[in-house]
Amino acid sequence: MIYAIREFFVEGGWCAAALASLSAVLYFFIAERFFTTIEHFRTIKSGKEISPEVFEISGLRRMSFIRAGIIAAPLLGLLGTVTGMVDVFNKICQGGYVVGMSGGISKALLTTQYGLIIAIPALIAEKILLNLKQKTISMSRAAITSGEAR
Repeated sequence: MIYAIREFFVEGGWCAAALASLSAVLYFFIAERFFTTIEHFRTIKSGKEISPEVFEISGLRRMSFIRAGIIAAPLLGLLGTVTGMVDVFNKICQGGYVVGMSGGISKALLTTQYGLIIAIPALIAEKILLNLKQKTISMSRAAITSGEAR
């Protein structure tokens, strides 16, 4: 396991470090938004009234960051691939062998793979969070409406 992590940073270069940092921050915000939304959901289910605007305003910045991270991860991976391919072509121009080039191409593609591995689950998590948030807002509005009817 430790060997694989070391290889990730050695083969991926600075893009791998950037992807790891982005991943840590992105998944922290996803977890934070999930637990906060669940807390609001439970508060409403317990019968307490909370303004729907609280949900919309409280998570707006973090949801925007999550979306930006989902977009940035594959692009950062692609940047790593392009950077690696430039290195491979420089070696070809210097008279490199084809066998050596295939290993370089493989290493270059790793960053794209890592970017997608980060972005795809985050995209699914974002969709779940948005659905949960919408359900919580709807429940809050229904609770306020039923409280006014009494």
